[in-house]
Amino acid sequence: MPYMSEGQSLSLCINLFSSIDNAEYLSLQEIELSPFSGVRGARKLTVCPCCGSRFEGDLQKDGCALCGALAVGPPLPQPEHELPFYGRALLVATLGALPLLTFFIYTLVALIKQSFFSFNVWSLIYAAEAASWQMKALVLPFAIIASLTGARICRSIRREPSRFAGMKLAHGGLASSILVAVMIVAFIGVTIPERLRQHQNGVEAATLAPLYTFRRAVVEYRILHDGGVPGSFDDIKHGVPDPDHSIETALSTFDPLAYKAWSVQARAEETKGPKLRGAALRHANARLDDSPSQPLAFTNYELRLPGEDGVVGTADDPRIVDGVIMSAAQARQHSSTQDESSTP
Repeated sequence: MPYMSEGQSLSLCINLFSSIDNAEYLSLQEIELSPFSGVRGARKLTVCPCCGSRFEGDLQKDGCALCGALAVGPPLPQPEHELPFYGRALLVATLGALPLLTFFIYTLVALIKQSFFSFNVWSLIYAAEAASWQMKALVLPFAIIASLTGARICRSIRREPSRFAGMKLAHGGLASSILVAVMIVAFIGVTIPERLRQHQNGVEAATLAPLYTFRRAVVEYRILHDGGVPGSFDDIKHGVPDPDHSIETALSTFDPLAYKAWSVQARAEETKGPKLRGAALRHANARLDDSPSQPLAFTNYELRLPGEDGVVGTADDPRIVDGVIMSAAQARQHSSTQDESSTP
């Protein structure tokens, strides 16, 4: 490639720009820099259309300081009519459509995962609630940020309607992002009481789990010992098989002093009529020892756990009484009922 001198390149550049627009005018672009441009004060810089460099001076008189290009005429005037810009409105619409579409997809997936697939109102509500909990960490913050950003962009479109178009489209996207955020918050708020109740039930189930194991041990003991109730924990340890050591683990969580067993023996003489005169006579050969021929079999039992106060023996103690397991709330209600019945 032949070498071109500086004067030849300058002449070629001038001839090139002279042939533009048949009027042989070179477009001159000037911009006004703010004080934030890194220099003191506002300066008028000229942009060279040949190499793109910025310099101080007149392109028609001095030429470009970098490439030496000269302008042959004043800059071209601005067009009389400019088309409005739809980019901002499309951006807001996109920010609103993304969370709305995500919400519908999550709801549809939750609806399909249900055990019974139907399109009734309650099924859709349950699916939307499940989807809202899944989207709370990602889609909800995105919808809030999209709403704030969309509101600012809508204000800028409203201030300059001649430059920006698509106001209705922007408002639609803003409404979509706000709607998604409100729906997620609403569906989560509706399910909070039910989830708190389920959490409380889970805590109570974990607390009462040893009592269920103890009740199973008592049932197995009664089967093996003619219906009798164990008198202590030692009777259960030695009288009930425990291959998986689950009973031993459950007994280790209890206080042995919190367990008590007793026997209620019916007295026939209290339910029958008056005794005959000769009923108090004993046979001469009758046995005078009143001790029972068999060991006393217990028929009732009670085992308590410490309640919320951490003390065994109060009204809020979870307990098992004759196979009936009562939580802390049920125990308080049972104690209040007994107090009302005992009050004259």
